[in-house]
Amino acid sequence: MARNEMPTPPCMECNKTARWLCMECIYEHDESGFLCNEHADSHEHDEYGEPIELVNSPRMGMCGYEGPAETPY
Repeated sequence: MARNEMPTPPCMECNKTARWLCMECIYEHDESGFLCNEHADSHEHDEYGEPIELVNSPRMGMCGYEGPAETPY
């Protein structure tokens, strides 16, 4: 199985390292949706729920995926 390194995208508000993703920004406002901890706390979009934590997966943001399963599998 191949492994890759977690990307470190910048926050769309301040360019700090993003840790959260706003799905409403992506789907409704054509923005990156990446937010740092500070801006995720004060972010007002909630049509798609609260911002979700970034995880290293191509399924991030799809169908409620929130990260890998707890070990042991």
